[in-house]
Amino acid sequence: MKTIKRIASILLAVTLVFGMLTVPASAAGSTSARETKAQALSALGLFKGYDDTGTNFGLNNRATREHALLFLIRMLGEESAAAAWTGSQPYTDVPSGNYYYSYIGYAKEKGYTVGIGNNKFGLGRYANMKEMTTFALRGLGYSDASGIKDFTVSNSLTFAVSKGILDSDTAISPFTRGEAVDIIFGSIGANIKNQDYDLLSKLMNKGSVTQTQYDKAMAIVGGTATTTPTTTAALADGTYTMGCMANAIRVTSGKLELRNTTPKQVFTVTNKTGYAYIQAEDGKYLSLSSVKNGAQLVTSSSAYKWVLAKQSGGAYTIRPYANTSYVVNACEEKSANGTTVIIWAHSNAPKNTLITFTAATAGKSVTSVKLDQTTATVQVGKTLQLTGTITPSTATNQSVTWSSGNSAVATVNSSGVVTGVKAGTATITVKTADGGKTATCKVTVTTAAADQYTDKKVNLYNSTKQDVTDIRISSTQNKDWGNNLTSGTVKPDASVTILVPVSSTDYTYDILITYKDGSSATFSGYNFKSFTSGGSLYAYIDNGTPILSTTKPSAAVDTTAASKALTDRYNKALIRYNALVDELNKIAALKNDSSFVSNMNSITASLDSMSKVLGEGTGVYTEAQIKEYNSALDALDSLMNDLDKAVAAAKAEASKPTSITVPVTFANNTGVNITAIYFSPSNSNDWGSSLGTLGKDQSGRLNLNITSDTLQWDLKVSDGTTEVTFQGLNFSENSTSGITITLTMDASGQVSAAW
Repeated sequence: MKTIKRIASILLAVTLVFGMLTVPASAAGSTSARETKAQALSALGLFKGYDDTGTNFGLNNRATREHALLFLIRMLGEESAAAAWTGSQPYTDVPSGNYYYSYIGYAKEKGYTVGIGNNKFGLGRYANMKEMTTFALRGLGYSDASGIKDFTVSNSLTFAVSKGILDSDTAISPFTRGEAVDIIFGSIGANIKNQDYDLLSKLMNKGSVTQTQYDKAMAIVGGTATTTPTTTAALADGTYTMGCMANAIRVTSGKLELRNTTPKQVFTVTNKTGYAYIQAEDGKYLSLSSVKNGAQLVTSSSAYKWVLAKQSGGAYTIRPYANTSYVVNACEEKSANGTTVIIWAHSNAPKNTLITFTAATAGKSVTSVKLDQTTATVQVGKTLQLTGTITPSTATNQSVTWSSGNSAVATVNSSGVVTGVKAGTATITVKTADGGKTATCKVTVTTAAADQYTDKKVNLYNSTKQDVTDIRISSTQNKDWGNNLTSGTVKPDASVTILVPVSSTDYTYDILITYKDGSSATFSGYNFKSFTSGGSLYAYIDNGTPILSTTKPSAAVDTTAASKALTDRYNKALIRYNALVDELNKIAALKNDSSFVSNMNSITASLDSMSKVLGEGTGVYTEAQIKEYNSALDALDSLMNDLDKAVAAAKAEASKPTSITVPVTFANNTGVNITAIYFSPSNSNDWGSSLGTLGKDQSGRLNLNITSDTLQWDLKVSDGTTEVTFQGLNFSENSTSGITITLTMDASGQVSAAW
């Protein structure tokens, strides 16, 4: 199948250079192969590094669950959709405003993640290889959900091997961005579930990956697009008029139609290995509006591959290279304006599929001409080159004429060279011989001023790590690099003296430096107006940017260890923050504490700001960044310490026992006066205050405060001479309505209590 062969060509190219490309059984794999794969994925727009250089991918750095999920979304070409997601976040550990908030919510909605349980995603947790593989399989349409179970998380690696994504089901640990690159690279060459095309083909068909990106990726891995379909192009390169059903095929409003009109439109056919490009007169390519049955053919600025197969009678069929089971054919239904429209139909129902190619005899006409400048300035006695561009570039007659609207001010020759004669303005016009198309440029001629030069002595230091072999200087305006200005090789941290001819009217200059390895750097637009003659300039490269400075650059400081410590500290702070979020959600008193909530909002904002720099992993940061973020984390640590204390206090307050008031009524049926009635929590002997005297056949009432710790009470009754203690009076929640205790005395004088 062609789509599989396409990705196979990438895999083969890298394999030839670096050996086995897919995930190795060893823990680390091939670093150089992974770097190449990462660069190829970056060229496809499916993976990003820590910056825009396309080299700093941090493949040995560990990846968190949110990183792994973002890798998946980019692999699927859905980053823009995820970033724009505005749904309701289902996970409690992903706070609003977090850098990954929309990505995680989008992935949950699409079914790419189910979290780690308890409504949590696992933000900040390091991912493992099975989790990343599971994300990738879900993205390819496979399911681990009950009822539609293609695989399980536990056997995800083995399942991925069966689909050609991995070459080993060994779980490599710890899981790094390098392992993620291996999985992503294997996934784009794997087929979508129940489809006969792979993920990369899907992305290219819907425009998420362009042909230019694909070709760039192929160049990176050292491969070539050698895929050869069953039927190959059988038509020589050239210009043709295309026809079908005795009508000419023409482009109208970007769409192809059958139009029996003259002159017939010309198309250019260019053959490659196994496919062909077809261009209209305006230079745009024949393409498809979508990859669906019945999609209309259109023209596009992106090159699209077609397979031309010769049939009987000298006619051809045209099929899309990405899927030759489809064939271009002419629909017999009429459109609103009465023309028959060419569409793209499935091959099981072809109609009028034979396309004729007749060598074009009529040349292409000029449609327009454009000048590279519409306004310009030139001094008296100086010259200015104007350049005209004809559209289309393939027009048969490319002849033009030039003229000046005011030859006393400026003249122009047959090549478009303008010469200033005297101060003033003149309109220069270019006109095509074919069709008389014109374009103009307003030229202002100024009086030539006598330049005054002052040579300034400059000590130019080579502050790079390489020898300098050549130095040249040019006015920014004329780019005339002149002769070699070095007197020999300039070693690192050594200088060479050059003289800069600074004019009174032109103060900015460009300096071109060539290094021993053949590379060069241009330091553009340096202003020597205020430069002190005899001073020093330092030329160096800072993060790929050439810089000239009067200040010597300080020695580079290795911040790798400090950067890792900073990232680890940030991740720990994130874990502490998530723990505080859990407590806030559980304790009502904290939710109502405006100070606590305000402090939490401050922490949220600070961590979110840091995530934009630190959230991608353990990158290498500058000393200033490390100092800034460590200072911010110091403040967060102090604030979270205070919040931990507030949580402890709230928990203690919430654990205090609650109390209820229980009314106790006494009925004295003993036949004697009761002088005292006492209550005490069982085993405490804390009898407290007496109810007081209770006469014969009288009743009295006492309110007791009962807590969860004092449900068992003892009762003591005295008649002034004898005391009687009753134990085990039980109070429960059902006692809140009150308890009645009846005191009686038997014939022997024994007092008893009933309740």
